[in-house]
Amino acid sequence: MRGEIALDSSVAVDLLAGDIKCLEQVNKYNTLYMPVPVVGELIYGALISLQVEKNLAGVNKLISRSKLIPCDYKTAERYARVKAELKETGKPIPETDLWISACCLEQNVALATRDRHFDHIKSLEKENW
Repeated sequence: MRGEIALDSSVAVDLLAGDIKCLEQVNKYNTLYMPVPVVGELIYGALISLQVEKNLAGVNKLISRSKLIPCDYKTAERYARVKAELKETGKPIPETDLWISACCLEQNVALATRDRHFDHIKSLEKENW
């Protein structure tokens, strides 16, 4: 088993949908982290779904087996620096993904994602699933 990995929304959604390859990847790690912005995206997705209670239960189960990465002043500072770097290079990414990146950078944990725009953040360790 490997050490630890943080889950991006793209991976978490596929995991909740029962994606076997995603489940196999997740099971290789001892510790799962979930940035708080991912939690917000997952809860939002469940709330606007057709099966709110069922999907919220699944989200809460995944959250309960993960360590949350909170946002604080240092995270906000990291977010601002990453956003400025991306603006300078002309490669902006979605706001929520900036926060997810900042959380992972502050925790010094790799991010499992299926979104290639995270590749623009050179300082972020990531695994493209």
